[in-house]
Amino acid sequence: MQGYYYFNHLTFSSRYNPVNFVDKFAAPHLLIHGSRDYRLPETESLGAFNALQQYVFSTLTSPCINNNIYQFRRGIPSRLVIFPDENHWVLKPENRCVSLSAIAVPKF
Repeated sequence: MQGYYYFNHLTFSSRYNPVNFVDKFAAPHLLIHGSRDYRLPETESLGAFNALQQYVFSTLTSPCINNNIYQFRRGIPSRLVIFPDENHWVLKPENRCVSLSAIAVPKF
């Protein structure tokens, strides 16, 4: 389905939406985003980073425990690098060096 608008095919698009797979995130993530990216809002990267860093709240049911809520840190190594002056591609030489060094030597 090349060349379509996602809002015209919501059932197809929602099937592959990453938000449906957040509970399966396990690998380390490096998110690099340009604030001037008009294809992908900055909130998408912030949301993904938040999902990697969040606490998971779980209710344990047991005869000994009165349905207390416990929080567990997901512990997925992740880093978010935002370039305010870049768009979808990191093109400025100084920003390119920073992004490549983040890829070569991840500091999770």
